[in-house]
Amino acid sequence: MSKKNTKNSGTSNKKKNIKKGNVKIEPKNVKNKKVRVPDNDEVYKKENIKQNIKQNSKRSNKNKDKVIKEKKDNIKRFPVEKDVEKKIKKEKKKVNKKRRTVIVCIFLFIGIIVAFIYLALTLNTFSLKNIVVSGNSKYTSNEIIYKSNYKMDENIFIQYLKYKDDDFKELPYISKVKVKIVLPDEICLDVIERSSKYIAFDKEKNKFFRLDNEGYILEEVEKKDKQDEEMIVYGITFDDEIVFGSKINEIDLDKLAVYEKIAEEYKKSKIAGDITQVNFENSLTTITLNDKLNVILPNDTNIEYNLDLLNSILKRNGDLQGVIDMTKENPVYSIY
Repeated sequence: MSKKNTKNSGTSNKKKNIKKGNVKIEPKNVKNKKVRVPDNDEVYKKENIKQNIKQNSKRSNKNKDKVIKEKKDNIKRFPVEKDVEKKIKKEKKKVNKKRRTVIVCIFLFIGIIVAFIYLALTLNTFSLKNIVVSGNSKYTSNEIIYKSNYKMDENIFIQYLKYKDDDFKELPYISKVKVKIVLPDEICLDVIERSSKYIAFDKEKNKFFRLDNEGYILEEVEKKDKQDEEMIVYGITFDDEIVFGSKINEIDLDKLAVYEKIAEEYKKSKIAGDITQVNFENSLTTITLNDKLNVILPNDTNIEYNLDLLNSILKRNGDLQGVIDMTKENPVYSIY
């Protein structure tokens, strides 16, 4: 009995290991056996790990719920999306049908045009049989037809496409020719002619030439053949070789433009008498009234003022003969 009690007392002593805070109490009879007690930091870490595990589990549950909801929503939406897809397919089919019809119509239209062009260029029905000329006074119809280079019994469409304004360059009075086709076999030539406005003197050749309002040289003429609507002009320079139907140079065109301004203001001022000639020599503009009074004007400066002043001088002094120089501050009058 005594032995058993001693054994039991030994084991009971071993079990009396007590934890008190951070103090370790070891049994006396334990040898070479170390028992480790965790500190506060390790306990805190373990608690944090547990909390994180709980939070992650909650989040995962929430995510699962979301996924389930989305699946349910998709299941609800799926039939609606099917209807939309059907509508889109129908619209695409309609668009494709329209495109096909448009393409077919375009090809049909092109085919009709090609067929019409082929027939128009090959059928004898559209061969030229007659040419009608209108608006001509300076040249005969035969002259104009000859210069047009149109040929009878040839296709009128091909003839029409060959037309050029240059064909009539040798006829200086012709400004333009309008060509019209009268189906099935007739061409009409509507002639627009230039009209003479100036008779310009060429000092080098001692000759007069007719000019239109744009400065085109029309023909040679005698001074005695002057018409009422024509103005005698001096001080225009011509090329050594004069080509009828060509234009005078730009400097002389500017001179004519100055005279146009003077003539316009002259009509407004209602000066007694007519302008019978104009001279641009010596870089001045001189107009002659009734072939007896020369008035020198300072080109295109103060035209209105100078003509009003001239009108008052003529009214004050009556019928004058000689020269009035308006380029001075005070006009100077002199007799020939």
